[in-house]
Amino acid sequence: MKIKESYTVQEKVDILSRRLKVTYFVFGVILLVQAGLFFGTQSFADSAEIDKADKIIRTKGIVIVDEQGRDRILIGSPIPASKDRVFGNKEKSFAAWKDNLTMKAYWDNYDKLQTRPNGIMVLNKEGFDITGIGEDMPDPNIGKRIGKTNGFFINDNRGWERGGFGTIVRDGVEQVGLGLDSSKGKEGINMMVLDDKSNAIFLNDGKSSMVIGSLGPNFHYNKSDKPFSGYMVLDKDKKVTQQFNLFDESGRTEK
Repeated sequence: MKIKESYTVQEKVDILSRRLKVTYFVFGVILLVQAGLFFGTQSFADSAEIDKADKIIRTKGIVIVDEQGRDRILIGSPIPASKDRVFGNKEKSFAAWKDNLTMKAYWDNYDKLQTRPNGIMVLNKEGFDITGIGEDMPDPNIGKRIGKTNGFFINDNRGWERGGFGTIVRDGVEQVGLGLDSSKGKEGINMMVLDDKSNAIFLNDGKSSMVIGSLGPNFHYNKSDKPFSGYMVLDKDKKVTQQFNLFDESGRTEK
């Protein structure tokens, strides 16, 4: 802005002085912003490699938080440790499940549980695992799985497994299965397909159970050297009370 000619020399000097101070201030702010952008980018680059050509970010882990700053989505290989997550923290797990999991042996072996898979884990606001997908999925909160599992799972709002789908290696045999569980981790429906041609559906209401399908010799509830194809009814102790085997009519029994 042009200075009026009517101003005295002193007034003109004062106006120019004030404008110079404003210029210095603006210039200083610009320098601070540039420094912040530079060091912020440099800090991010220290933990992540950015491929600008393909727009690919390579990093070891990502934690997404909600508006309250709580960890809600964990991504990594393995997933990052989280101060807010219940499973994987023995003290928090005991506080959450002590009334349901009272076995001393469980808590003594807690540190052997697989808790950090390679993939994505979603937590609710209380820190319980709600769903996850990836490789080497975590054990359920009731104990070890029978083998390494790849796939996905869903839990209820208190961290109890309610279902899952994936592959698992059991006794050297790889199988793919779909399971739906009760609120306390007991299997309700389980469908499985094995490489040894065992294909079956297991139904369980906690008092009795039924197996429908085909089982290989000496596998699971088939204690025979012959293959089984049909149905079995079992009591709460897993003792067969009724069965019908299409491969062996003589194998039919009544309760």
